[in-house]
Amino acid sequence: MSNIVYNYKYLRIGLMKNVIFTFMFLSSLFCFGQKNNCESVRVGVFKIDVGESPVQVITRNDKYQFEEIKEFDYKARFEINWIDDCTYELLNKKVLQGNLPMEIPKDLIVRIKILNVEDDTVTVRCSSNLTDFVADLKMDIISRE
Repeated sequence: MSNIVYNYKYLRIGLMKNVIFTFMFLSSLFCFGQKNNCESVRVGVFKIDVGESPVQVITRNDKYQFEEIKEFDYKARFEINWIDDCTYELLNKKVLQGNLPMEIPKDLIVRIKILNVEDDTVTVRCSSNLTDFVADLKMDIISRE
């Protein structure tokens, strides 16, 4: 009888270990298998406010990204080239209004990778073809269209 209780005890412990392992495995698949919802922020209005720099408002549709810096009465338009679901390039800048204190080269290509989408913010990584500098920025979501 004690042998049966002993075997049942170890069978129960083994079953519990399997259940816990299965739960941990499925949880890790859920966590790592989640997709970044980049599609939800492909089009919309966003704001970058990093403190000391002027506030920048970005309006993006399927074809163009418009950037506005009210402090300089500046507006520009970039063409958008989507590389994949979460990465795009801004190119062929056209100034629509005003000037910035510095000249931006005509051959500038900015690459943006969407890293994280939350309810009211988007975190992106920005780089360009003209420098090795890379910056991570958090943009507020004003509206999604």
